[in-house]
Amino acid sequence: MTDPSVPATKNTVNRRLITAVGGLFLVGLLATAYWHWAASQILTGLENWRQQQIARGFIVNFGKLELTGYPLSLDLSLSAPQVSAPDGRYWQGPAVTGNAVLWDPFTLNADISGEHRFGGFDHAGEFTGLAQQASLQAHLSFDGTLKHAVTSVADVELLYQDAHLLRIGSLDAVVGPLRPAQGTQLQELDFDGSANGILLPENSNAPFGNFVESLSLKATVRGPLPAKNVRQALPIWRDAGGEAIVHSADIAWGPINLHAKGGAKLDAYLRPEGQFGTRISGLSEVLNRLVERGEIKQAQASLLGFALLSLGGGDSRNIALPISMKNGVLSAGPVPIGSLRPVL
Repeated sequence: MTDPSVPATKNTVNRRLITAVGGLFLVGLLATAYWHWAASQILTGLENWRQQQIARGFIVNFGKLELTGYPLSLDLSLSAPQVSAPDGRYWQGPAVTGNAVLWDPFTLNADISGEHRFGGFDHAGEFTGLAQQASLQAHLSFDGTLKHAVTSVADVELLYQDAHLLRIGSLDAVVGPLRPAQGTQLQELDFDGSANGILLPENSNAPFGNFVESLSLKATVRGPLPAKNVRQALPIWRDAGGEAIVHSADIAWGPINLHAKGGAKLDAYLRPEGQFGTRISGLSEVLNRLVERGEIKQAQASLLGFALLSLGGGDSRNIALPISMKNGVLSAGPVPIGSLRPVL
């Protein structure tokens, strides 16, 4: 005798199977649609950024641009990226590979290791940077505006016409975000960077040795960022009240350790103008080293040491020294110590 429940059971199984297959098909369609949407966001963001730079007079090329990884990842490759400024300065990078996660197509992570070439500077040839390890994380908005970028480089060498200039053990920097300045119509751009293990050439004759332990700078640039080349943009930036605010700047180099903070603008001749508070240790060792190098005499070193100690408040180990830049003169306290040239 045939069990009447068997056909019903088979029908139930078939319906469930069809439902499952249909569900998987729908999920596949949605995943495909989302991947293509996310891929289009990356390509649109990059192209919008490129058009923004072209509007400023720059030439931007990516070489061959490919976006792969369907359906689980967004993998980007640029065969020959390069940027040229209106005044002739240029950068040429190595082939770049990068990726973005599906749920955040506006954050690009890229490997920029390799050979970077810079040129077009006044009275200088081409510089080459060789980065053994280098990464870049760029956060873009849909319209192509760069919100902020994070870069990390290890074991980089800078060459000039194949001659070694310096080697850096590690270099890290965060640029951005770009935002409206509070209470004004100006813009603000943050910078936070540090470098460690900087090796200068043996024949550099640097006053404190050819090894710089560390450099760091945390600053905010305030002012309009017009879509023009540097020579045209700087006077506009100055006239609109542009300024550079240094929250902290530190250097450890041989016997000297320096910490500074303050701010600077540009005067009518594009010379730096501003004030900084500094705290310096190791000045006595610096003066002794200058005497050993024959750059100053012992009597001069004694007078300078006494003057700096008086200006710095009497603590020979940690001198607080005000630095000012005004009318093209760099001064330590009331004592002029050098002249300042225009930045361009």
